[in-house]
Amino acid sequence: MTKAVSEDSSKEIKVRKKPSQPRGIKTVERILAATRAILQGEGVDGFTMQKVAERLGMSKGSLYEYFPNKESIIYLIADQWLDSHKDNFLSNSPHEKHYDNCMAWLEQVGRGTVALYANQPGLPEVLHVLRTSPELHQHDLKHDQFVVEQSAEGFKYFYPDVDEVELQALAQTLFTMSHYVLIDVYVRHVANSEQVIKNLKFAVSALLLRLIDR
Repeated sequence: MTKAVSEDSSKEIKVRKKPSQPRGIKTVERILAATRAILQGEGVDGFTMQKVAERLGMSKGSLYEYFPNKESIIYLIADQWLDSHKDNFLSNSPHEKHYDNCMAWLEQVGRGTVALYANQPGLPEVLHVLRTSPELHQHDLKHDQFVVEQSAEGFKYFYPDVDEVELQALAQTLFTMSHYVLIDVYVRHVANSEQVIKNLKFAVSALLLRLIDR
């Protein structure tokens, strides 16, 4: 079982230095890339500020100019992960792209969502920071609300005559169900992960049938 990065939610976990110049922005991107590589290869137990500095060929002092501790690096990675989910919905909006039906739209959004869970190194640590950082937790809640609202809006596009309360309830149900299924698959690594994903798709189809068969 992987240990959490830190249990002390009172630690400073914001980025210490927010660069505005291209060189500084590139340095932060390199730090994040190095951290993801370490998490991918060694897990959280192998993730230290020293290893990040060594991988980048920079001093720990230079690294600390940007991040006060390793929790703050995870914080930024988690923040970017949430923004990627938002971009996934916006870039695949049925108002912007053509879809033959609602299920085609959901499958497109679903592929993007699955990729974000599957390809995020250190996902358990990202989720831990989302729970324990008060500020980032609020960002997480706003993100969840955004996803549900975007889902409900998408359903409204395909089913304009259905009551908005019902569409909102469907969106909330799908969001909650999908999140916990993907946690089982990509965090808990359940043995029958392929079947679990198939069951999720079946459940989504069954819920949509309620709207189609009205």
